[in-house]
Amino acid sequence: MSGLNDITLSNYMDILINDTPITNIESFSGLSEETSIVEVKHFNVKSARKLPASSTVAAVELTTSFVTDESYQALLAARQAETLCDFKVIYYKDPAKVEKEVRSFKGYVTSYSEVGELDSQRQCNWSVAVDGGITYGEGAVLVSAKAK
Repeated sequence: MSGLNDITLSNYMDILINDTPITNIESFSGLSEETSIVEVKHFNVKSARKLPASSTVAAVELTTSFVTDESYQALLAARQAETLCDFKVIYYKDPAKVEKEVRSFKGYVTSYSEVGELDSQRQCNWSVAVDGGITYGEGAVLVSAKAK
């Protein structure tokens, strides 16, 4: 697009499974964590205190176009083998992909389905059950939200 250098045509994001980039992504559910709270009541005190308890991470849902490329093969192999895989979500802050935010987690590809109508594009829906927590950041110093 000549003369339109300031228009963004993508969201500057990568998702990897075992260091293989997942391509042809149509949708990504995002990452979601929640910590359960235990209420502790005190004798003769009106309001209960709160203590954080166990945490859980919601399943990650991916929709990709049905293209049997390297990433499709990696996802399908992980699903069939039922093996724990390393996932990385990278959010780039600029088109040059210099600055980024990284989220990583381990998970199992637990479901796969193909959808699409006659004479239309096929889609693949993948579900990933997150094992443990999400690690925020990259490098030697990591801040992690792990299940207790």
